[in-house]
Amino acid sequence: MYGKSFESMFEGSMVGAGLNVFAVWGYIITKAKRGFIEINPKLLAFTLGGSEVEVQAALDFLQQADLNSRSKLEEGRRLVKEGQFQYRVVNWEIYDEIKNEIERRDYNRVRQQQFRDRQQTATDVHKSPSPSVNVQPPREKFIKPTMEEVHLAAAKIGLSELEAAKFFSHYEANGWRVGKNPMKNWSHALSGWKMRSQEYGNDRSTSKPNPRNIGMPSTTEQASARLLAELRERGESPV
Repeated sequence: MYGKSFESMFEGSMVGAGLNVFAVWGYIITKAKRGFIEINPKLLAFTLGGSEVEVQAALDFLQQADLNSRSKLEEGRRLVKEGQFQYRVVNWEIYDEIKNEIERRDYNRVRQQQFRDRQQTATDVHKSPSPSVNVQPPREKFIKPTMEEVHLAAAKIGLSELEAAKFFSHYEANGWRVGKNPMKNWSHALSGWKMRSQEYGNDRSTSKPNPRNIGMPSTTEQASARLLAELRERGESPV
């Protein structure tokens, strides 16, 4: 069994009654069944680690009328002897109802908190991404290069200044896009530009002159001249 002690027990007319009284009364509250309890003073003294005299004194105190008690039942008595070892707890039903109401409130409070915790967990699970979905890291914002940066990068990979100028003018004109998509890495695009220029023989830094055309403008030089002329007409400069 169990019982619930109320703080009023330590603030009412029992104040100063003695350790033996509070020990015996606590035992009674815990062990009473439906307001009745069987007490053998000798056995209870052994249980509490006190003397039989101390236990009997506590029982006598609890059976005394107490005009200062908050309860007026049985003239304020807390315990009434019904038989040789049988006792009745006077206010058991009153305090049992209070205890049950408090327990009901505590139970409802715990259940409500558990419900809120489940709701919060369900909300968190709903908001969290599915484990099967690959969450991509945010893409770095593209920053277009300056002409000087393109020339420096071109010099590192052995691309001529003219081709570097072509590269810069081409992508500056189309808004730094590769096809229909925004450019992601202009350094990679510059390397690709070099490979294509070598493949088609447009890069002066890597093309070998044809002995038969010595003294005559090459196809690359002619194309470069046309590009430079177009840039000048638009008021643009390759460098």
